[in-house]
Amino acid sequence: MKIKEVVLGALLPTLWACGSSTDGFVEEPHRAERDAALPMVADAATEGGAEEDARVDSEAEAGDAEPATGDAGRNQECIESAYADTCEGPGAGFATCVVEHEFGDGQDFGQERFPEAIFGPPEGGGPLGSLDVVSLGNGGFVVVGFEGNAVVDGPGPDFIVSENPFLVGGDPLNPFSELATVSVSEDGVDWVEWECTAVSDVDTRAPYGDCAGWRVVNTNSQNGVDPTDALLAGGDAFDLADVGLSVARFVRITDRVDTTGQYGVFDLDAVTILNGACP
Repeated sequence: MKIKEVVLGALLPTLWACGSSTDGFVEEPHRAERDAALPMVADAATEGGAEEDARVDSEAEAGDAEPATGDAGRNQECIESAYADTCEGPGAGFATCVVEHEFGDGQDFGQERFPEAIFGPPEGGGPLGSLDVVSLGNGGFVVVGFEGNAVVDGPGPDFIVSENPFLVGGDPLNPFSELATVSVSEDGVDWVEWECTAVSDVDTRAPYGDCAGWRVVNTNSQNGVDPTDALLAGGDAFDLADVGLSVARFVRITDRVDTTGQYGVFDLDAVTILNGACP
């Protein structure tokens, strides 16, 4: 989960946090050096400061809550429906069930609202991020399915994973990122994954390659941006063709183990189907 103890000048008078640090979280030996290197945002708009203060307070209050167990019966029905051979109607366009999960240590924001908080469309806030997320914890993971639907390989990217990053200084090549590895499976047994290299090479591709958790999410239920528009919605888009799979019934998101304090803990907002077996 984000420590985000980054001073943003006139933009935010306090911590920009998707949860402040908790006891037991990985120590950040180079935090001071990292924070000193981040650019100030003296000319940024002050709009949203109150919202961010509320975001920090809300996450702090949620820190000690017990995670919910969810509806096992509903999840089982959803899992079984993922194997349906025919489409009886439009399938789910967003994650609707959790097949398996294991939370890691450290940040636990939103876990009391799990799994409902990761179902449905994303609630991204653009540069302010979103509170509608669940922290996976350091090294944690979740496997989601889609009731009556599956991701299929079609034109362009096939699904989007949404987190809640923001851009330091408004620079698209300098996101405050919390990274995860994304993998997919047709049967829930054999998995293929995109390599999360976290190596910056701005001359040839975006900073973190095929990691999830670094592209700002632009769509939410209030702003009218279509969450299935790969060009406008934001978030991290993935193409099944890149891993040689034609159908994915399940998506697994695994927080990148953070031993440096640099990348934080992944906060899942939503998983959106762009090309579905039952659109």
